Amino acid sequence: MPPRILLFRVTPLENDSLFKKAYSRIDPYRQKRADRYAKDEDKRLALGAGLLLSYLRKKEGIEAPLVYNEHGKAYFEGNPLYFNLSHSGCYVALAYDSMDLGVDIEAHRVIEEAIFPKVFTSAEQAFLQEKEGEEKKNAFFRLWTEKESYLKAVGVGLSKPLASVDFSSFADQEHFIYKGEDATLSFSVLPAPRGYSLCLAAVNGATPIVQELTLDDVLPTTMKVNENTYRILSFLGKGKGGHSFLAERNGKKVVVKCIHHDPCDYYTFGDKLESERRDYARLMGAGIPMPALIEVDQKKERIVKEFIEGQDIQKDIQEGKDVSNARAQLESWLPRLYAEGLNIDYYPTNFVFSEGSLYYIDYECNEYHEEWDFEHWGKATWGKGE
Repeated sequence: MPPRILLFRVTPLENDSLFKKAYSRIDPYRQKRADRYAKDEDKRLALGAGLLLSYLRKKEGIEAPLVYNEHGKAYFEGNPLYFNLSHSGCYVALAYDSMDLGVDIEAHRVIEEAIFPKVFTSAEQAFLQEKEGEEKKNAFFRLWTEKESYLKAVGVGLSKPLASVDFSSFADQEHFIYKGEDATLSFSVLPAPRGYSLCLAAVNGATPIVQELTLDDVLPTTMKVNENTYRILSFLGKGKGGHSFLAERNGKKVVVKCIHHDPCDYYTFGDKLESERRDYARLMGAGIPMPALIEVDQKKERIVKEFIEGQDIQKDIQEGKDVSNARAQLESWLPRLYAEGLNIDYYPTNFVFSEGSLYYIDYECNEYHEEWDFEHWGKATWGKGE
């Protein structure tokens, strides 16, 4: 099998709703990578890399965790599939194969000749000085991607200087073998989107297959729960236990909640899916108005529940709306909750006031402790409520 390269243009993630949806679909490590960036364009590239990894996992049925070597190169633990990521401009590239490889994509930008001695050998500098204008820029980025893909393939990244390898003798070759001190690798200088350069260095000498993916490929607009398919309308948010999406099936809006396993330093769940079912049953027994639990997918760790129209109480409070009626209904629940030895999460984001009735839209409940009941904790978060 030849090596494969997946390309994805991240510009659709400029849409805030799609950005949030993408963020919710990637693994926690990639989320933290995105969080570290200050610029939105860098955050989008980090999300794009996460989406391509999720796509690859699904395509190849990989569940193994990622591990990293001392230079930060990632592998799937115990899995024979190798992969490598690169991003620049508005494109992300992911290369994968059954043998090791490195990929680099670079967006063309203004080149600064002052850096030539730092990144190019004397022979490469002489080659570049023979060029002018666009031809010089193309040659610069071709050499750059060849160097980066080599260093990434051998697993050292930029811990080794770019000027330590020389590709001046391969200037006119699209496919060639390079024998370096670290490895002998096959190189492919590949067609790339306009204004970009793309290169693969691989143990496998076969010509790579390049495929550009769409948003629908990497961020599906549907989600399955058991045998039912739901169309995802928007991302609602991330809570302690899961990511929630507004979805639709047969013309009816619902909420699909996907359990996540991110650590939480102030709350312990145990089995999160079982907690959802148990808490729902306990609160139903106490007569607390909630969205109906429609179905549970044990294998995928997803639940579907009724969607209650309306914005949450926290937004009402922020907008200066009168929430006294809603709070009065909540206070009428308290004798039932306390009689059952329960507290709920009284924070206003967990409640929706719809058509004159208050609903607790989260299923979370806990054993009663006075310090966490409505009077001692929740009441303050509701403001005056009058």
